[in-house]
Amino acid sequence: MAEPTQDSWTPQDSAELYQVQGWGEPYFSVSDKGRVQVHPNPAIKAGIDLHDLVEDLEARGLRLPLLIRFPDIVHDRVRLINQCFGRAIEDYGYGGRYQGVYPVKVNQQRHLVEEVVEHGKAWNFGLEAGSKPELLIALAA
Repeated sequence: MAEPTQDSWTPQDSAELYQVQGWGEPYFSVSDKGRVQVHPNPAIKAGIDLHDLVEDLEARGLRLPLLIRFPDIVHDRVRLINQCFGRAIEDYGYGGRYQGVYPVKVNQQRHLVEEVVEHGKAWNFGLEAGSKPELLIALAA
């Protein structure tokens, strides 16, 4: 990519520079304004402009830094991994079954563990705890 000038920089240049397609698709993209937007539900085309969201939250009196959670992304990932394994089992005639588990050591935050447990019920999705503190978190969820 040639060294861009401020006048020639485009939103596509930002998307390419930050490789949004590689790490964020389908949940994150760069808008026509050149801003990052989130798509908590990939089935819905419209995104949430994170810049506008932060400005709105600041106007409500919240101060930076903020942790903004999108539980719909967690729901979609749990659904997707279970559907993908289910499809592969069917396509290849595998005689066993898939038992998904979330390793608590990846992220021990209560809100996330509870989202995984709640949304994973449809697939009997479990939790994996490798230490006593992780076991206490799993039991509390």
